[in-house]
Amino acid sequence: MGAVRNAMLICTATNVTTARCKPGKRGQPTLARKDGTSDYSVWVGINQHCIWTGPIEKHIRAKGAATLLRLIADKIEAEGERFK
Repeated sequence: MGAVRNAMLICTATNVTTARCKPGKRGQPTLARKDGTSDYSVWVGINQHCIWTGPIEKHIRAKGAATLLRLIADKIEAEGERFK
């Protein structure tokens, strides 16, 4: 058995929605459409190594981060099925 190495799973999701609503708190533009959805550019990696990257479109922001993570996991799994 090999040595145990520490590894860190990293997931970043950047809001890239181009449709802007009226300014939110403190005059900052909000990155959501009128229907409450946003688009994200996602990077998932282990330590510094990318294992998946791609878009998530029309996430309903009111459903929270857990729903966004589920969408990311589902998309990774669906893309993995193509390579079996």
